[in-house]
Amino acid sequence: CVNFHEELNFNNMNFDEVVGSVEDIETDELEIFINCFRNAVKNYFIVEKHSPSASDNAIIYNSECVWIPVSIFNEICTKINMGSIRKKILLKLRENGSLIADSGSLSRVIQIRKERFECYQITRNTFTKIGEIDFTNLGKQEEKQC
Repeated sequence: CVNFHEELNFNNMNFDEVVGSVEDIETDELEIFINCFRNAVKNYFIVEKHSPSASDNAIIYNSECVWIPVSIFNEICTKINMGSIRKKILLKLRENGSLIADSGSLSRVIQIRKERFECYQITRNTFTKIGEIDFTNLGKQEEKQC
């Protein structure tokens, strides 16, 4: 009779080294999410916070943050097949300091030109690594008036 446990040397095996820790898996999942999200924003307007086009129908940014309306964020998550882990992603972003939220929430309510809407405020550098095209240049651009 062969003892597979001994033959395969499971007694001395460190499973974290073999399969990676939970944090590694979550980090990989977050990186995959960010890459997929970057690819998906091409169908959405990304406009400066003080632009006349800033609304709950666009992703808004300034030099430090990106505000993604909850409806757009949820729609993108569904399109990239990550809707089921949306909350897990948001919690990981909050944990690493990338998500800025109101107390007791994952989102914020902002007001632009007297219109209030719920969004996720995420640090701008979360979506752009060194050497990549800036996240704000990946979406549809507003048309300039002559």
